[in-house]
Amino acid sequence: MRIRADVKVSLDSLNQARAAHYQKVRRAARLDEAISQDRVAFLRTFVLKDPSMARLWWLDRNLSSAEPDTSWARFDAVVNPLVAHAGAQEELATRISQIMVSTLDRISEGPDGLWKFGQAAAVALEVIGWPDLAEEIKNPNGKGRIEATEAPPTTPAA
Repeated sequence: MRIRADVKVSLDSLNQARAAHYQKVRRAARLDEAISQDRVAFLRTFVLKDPSMARLWWLDRNLSSAEPDTSWARFDAVVNPLVAHAGAQEELATRISQIMVSTLDRISEGPDGLWKFGQAAAVALEVIGWPDLAEEIKNPNGKGRIEATEAPPTTPAA
């Protein structure tokens, strides 16, 4: 046997106010939970996946706060252990990348900087065991090799 019915509940004004307040508080709690879940998902998905992003997040959060705490020691103690890829290998790769950017900036300081760097890079690539890349540096435009014994190209006097 199946019974179907429509039930209508009537509340007095005091209980209606209580029910409305309960629904309002419940919606606010759900909103707080959703915001917390979004924040945790953002941290997990973006911030804690990459050491560089974690550092930028740390700076943004701390520089925009009422009492900035930009201590890198505190970052290393609190945030860095949570970063998924914050290991010695990634930090070494980041540091080497920074050195290479500085090197490339300095190459333009002298007329033979690029030539010297190319020769050093070719030797390094051969030592590593990548002769094909060393050959590409020695013959960058396919118009003949630049040997380490040759003098660097000179720039014409103006």
